[in-house]
Amino acid sequence: MRFILFLVYFLTQLTFADYSIPNIKDMSIYSIASHENLQVAVGEDISEDTRRQQQLDEYYKAAIAVSSDRGKTWQRLKFDIEAPLVSILMLDETTIITAASTEGFGGEIYKSTDLGKTWKTVYSGGMLYDLKKTPSNQLLAAGFGILQSDDNGNKWKEGFSNKDFFTSILITRNKNILTSAINADIYLSLGNKKNWKKVYKAGLDGFDGYQLIDDGKNLKLIGVDGEEIAKSTNEGESWK
Repeated sequence: MRFILFLVYFLTQLTFADYSIPNIKDMSIYSIASHENLQVAVGEDISEDTRRQQQLDEYYKAAIAVSSDRGKTWQRLKFDIEAPLVSILMLDETTIITAASTEGFGGEIYKSTDLGKTWKTVYSGGMLYDLKKTPSNQLLAAGFGILQSDDNGNKWKEGFSNKDFFTSILITRNKNILTSAINADIYLSLGNKKNWKKVYKAGLDGFDGYQLIDDGKNLKLIGVDGEEIAKSTNEGESWK
């Protein structure tokens, strides 16, 4: 579990390089989502009590905080699960979707319709890394395959699986959908989320948390140490 969190830490540094990451007391932030003046941050609780329990066992506790003034001040919310929250989406001013990766390579997706006051578990299964919303309002989740939801996150089904584990989803400016696997292979869906094709094969071994990013000019596949693995100049249809 510690190794997974190590990867998540580097993923968040890449994913939110353009954000001002807030300093919230007793919280390590993995993901941020916004809607107008509202912001929601999720991650891991790093309070003294949690650290004390980690000394006895591998113990992790979810953390979530909400800001209603564009991130100037934050309020921690109660979220009692023993796992970090790794990714989050805000669908409107009250609806939040967040994903956790749990001990033993499991994962869950939670939904709140009252800005985090109450939560409902909408998916339980394999470990999860990333959540994205497509231009057609479909929700996608990366993990052991790509999950999809067509009803604002109430129900989830398998959208794409080839026995790979996926760590990142990127929606391009022309609405292509890309996902990267733990061996740095990249798959492309041309907007329909059904027909995927491999557009880059790195031939790398091992478990690594590769991340897809758009730097404003090109698309890039980045490793956990910040190294550039591959680059695309045509919205992800080919890589070098």
